[in-house]
Amino acid sequence: MVHSILTTPNCSACAKPVYYNDLQVRAKTEHLYHKACFKCTECASQLTLNSFAYHGDTLLCKIHYVSFFQRMNSYGGEDKFKKQKDDVVSAAVVQEISSMAKQPPIKHYEPEPETELPIDGRPRKISSITDSFSANPFLLHDMRLRRRNSGEDDGDDAMSIRKGTPIVFKVKSSPKCANCCTSVYLHDPKMALEGKVFHHSCFKCASCATQLTLKNFTYASETLLCKGHYTERFIMANSYAGGEQFAKK
Repeated sequence: MVHSILTTPNCSACAKPVYYNDLQVRAKTEHLYHKACFKCTECASQLTLNSFAYHGDTLLCKIHYVSFFQRMNSYGGEDKFKKQKDDVVSAAVVQEISSMAKQPPIKHYEPEPETELPIDGRPRKISSITDSFSANPFLLHDMRLRRRNSGEDDGDDAMSIRKGTPIVFKVKSSPKCANCCTSVYLHDPKMALEGKVFHHSCFKCASCATQLTLKNFTYASETLLCKGHYTERFIMANSYAGGEQFAKK
């Protein structure tokens, strides 16, 4: 059995193989190029299927094609170029290319040198706090709402802003745990009773550290106790007060 081996075609410009996944351009049936090799042989400008031309087997842009045509007055160009039917262009195309060749060369854009910014890129003008308040509708609305709720005259709002009177916002602080004296935040598990707030983990018996609930806790003065230790201290002190340690509830 004879197996046929497919050979990789070579680029017509660099003579290197043009693989299947390479970017390639097929200008003619027998001419295959790498896309990077599909350039004018005179100016090395990148060509497309709409801008290339042939003088024989020489790949040219349309401008150099016209210059060769005008200089040699022939499509053949002595022995170097071969006249081919598929290379012949119409008179309208030749006239259009000739007008393009007479145009002045395109000037290459040269970017302006970058100007270095000053080291201290801080703003030169700093707006006053009065302008900041007057330009912020949210602060103005909030201040008017606070004054309206407090019963003050609403007409002085604009005057206070113009005069630069500072606005004091009262921030409500979080309560402190009666056991560990740290803040008890809004979303913390907590226990509240008799005007005191506890973390849920701090609501324990001071003697045995048993977790207490609202059903099994007792107070001995300022001390949290379970009912068992409260009874034990009551028997030892023989009183609800327990001297200076216990206060009668």
